[in-house]
Amino acid sequence: MSNSLQAGLDFNRAFKVTSEKTSDPHLRKILKEMLIDITQGSDIASAMENRKGAFPELMISMVRVGENSGHFPEVLRDLAEHFERNRSLKRELWAQLTMPILQMFAAIFIIAFMLLIIGLFAEPKRGESFDPLGFGLTGTEGAKMWLLFTLGPLFLGFIAYVVGTRALRGKKFIHSILMKLPVIKPCMQNFAIARFSWAFALTQQTGLSVLKCLDISLRATGNGVYIASIPQMQTDLKEGKLISEAMRNSRLYTEEYLQIVEVAEESGTVPEQLQRVSPQLQDEARRSLQVMTAVFSWF
Repeated sequence: MSNSLQAGLDFNRAFKVTSEKTSDPHLRKILKEMLIDITQGSDIASAMENRKGAFPELMISMVRVGENSGHFPEVLRDLAEHFERNRSLKRELWAQLTMPILQMFAAIFIIAFMLLIIGLFAEPKRGESFDPLGFGLTGTEGAKMWLLFTLGPLFLGFIAYVVGTRALRGKKFIHSILMKLPVIKPCMQNFAIARFSWAFALTQQTGLSVLKCLDISLRATGNGVYIASIPQMQTDLKEGKLISEAMRNSRLYTEEYLQIVEVAEESGTVPEQLQRVSPQLQDEARRSLQVMTAVFSWF
């Protein structure tokens, strides 16, 4: 849509072209509903807000700023870059995790198949069945018990994560546990800081208050621990503390990152510095992801 507007198309036509180009039928329906609202006099940000949960708060806030400032195409381009980076990180995350996950499930089913075959063909000696695992599991019943005690906890853990992370309290609880684990913590921390840096740099250039920028940017991390730190950090800023001091009090940021923010505050170039280091932080997130998947693959 940014390209269409910069090419000289009027807004309604550019919006219609964008809605027709999207391959997602649900999104196409939402965009068509928004176009109706806009033609009836609604602004774009309000039309987005009326579709509860369809658009992230960062996007809505930035669109509102773009409308009011007259830099709507530029804001759309920056948002596209931001969400493309996030999508790229997610793709890399799943690409790195796919093989370890497949290997784990393959190992589980191979062992179950082995127990089944041994139970069918191995001859008992002295009235005792051959027990390769030493857990008393063999034959059909042994294979069933093995699958129950391996896949069962994995399935329940997955359901608990999906349901628990829907609410902020549950997301904070689950993410706080994960961030205590040695290998997982650096990965989650680097991903959260990379997302925060890009979002904060983006919002700081729009004229929003620092409190609003902080709120939007911390929510953009998608990490319950960072989102839960919003009230404490906002309170610190209201009391006159620097951003770096509020970050240090939260104990969620690395010392190296805090030093970068402190220097940027002294020179008055926080948005520029965070935008500059954001790609480096994403590289660190990728490296920590590779370490995590390597450890999982080894296990």
